[in-house]
Parts: sequence; C-alpha cells; structure tokens
Amino acid sequence: MGTVHQESMKYDDMLMEDFTDFYYNNTIKTTMAVRWIAKYCANARFVFLVDEDVMVNYVNLVAFFRGISTADEDTLFEGELHYTDLPHRHNYSKWYITREEYPFDCYLPFLSGGAILTSGRVIRNLNIALPYVQYLKMDDVFLSTVAHKIGVRPRNNNKICMNDCGFDLKNYITKHGFSQHWNYFRVGKWLNTK
Repeated sequence: MGTVHQESMKYDDMLMEDFTDFYYNNTIKTTMAVRWIAKYCANARFVFLVDEDVMVNYVNLVAFFRGISTADEDTLFEGELHYTDLPHRHNYSKWYITREEYPFDCYLPFLSGGAILTSGRVIRNLNIALPYVQYLKMDDVFLSTVAHKIGVRPRNNNKICMNDCGFDLKNYITKHGFSQHWNYFRVGKWLNTK
C-alpha cells in the first residue's frame, strides 16, 4: 500500500475504493466511476468509459464527439449493442447469473462494458438513479439497465469494435484486445493512417 499511496501523492491521479478488484466487482468499479465523474467532472460535456485492454483511436473519438449536437446529449449512450442476449444459467460460465439475481429470461438491450460513449448529462442522471436499481454483477447489463430506467436507450455504434475487426483501427474508435496486438502497434502499422 505504501507505493500506491506514494504514487497517488506524487501524481494525484488515482481513485481508490475499498473492494477487491476482480471481474465480478466490475459493477462496483463502474458505479464508482459514474459517481466520481458526476461529482468532480460535473461540467463535462462528454464521457468515454473504456476498459484498460481496449485500443482507442483518439482522432476518431474526438471526431465522433464533435459531431454530437447539444440536443443529442440527453440520450447519448452508445457502444456495441447486444439486443437479445440471454442470461447464462450454467454455473460454469464466466457470466453465470442466478434467477434470484436476474429473474427474467432475456436481458434488456445492453452495451458491452468495454467502451461506452456518453454525455455528462447522461452520467449525472445515471448517478441519480444508481441507488434505485437492483445491483447486478454484470456491469454492462447493470449500467444499461439503469440507462433504461432513466429513459435512455442504448444504441449501437459501428465504430466501437469489441470483437472481429482485424488490425484496422483506422475506421474505428476502439478495438478490443490491446495486449494481443501491442507488438503490431509498436511497429506503427496499427493505425494505418496514411
């Protein structure tokens, strides 16, 4: 803990909360981020929630946000949309969820948690609604459920690639799988911007 504290004191760029960081606590991490952004970045026009293993083309990200009208900010909640996913009821699955945790046979449409494009307005409204929605260990399902509760419908953005888009980040905002493609990026071929 000493080195973490020293780094925090030196750079003042860490957020810490008291929980074990593992997959099933991603909802805690996500809600912590939403609360922090709503409190300390209250005037942020846009918010990009992204996992550490996702490559980002910042040129395309900025271009996307520049194209958003002020009127669209009330409902901006985009990423890779899952329309008809079913809860995994087999306890050997990474995404296992019991009927007690989620009694329905199908999830509401939800965005993959790895990359979500949204607005400060939506974040502030999500923050207000968080305590009133049943906790789910699947962070992407949970956050999208909260969005539905505030009247915001998750939308697909075909520039968010969480699966098969090869090495071509030039046409995308994101590409999942940062670590597996790092060497390709290092030699300058990933963005292929020429």
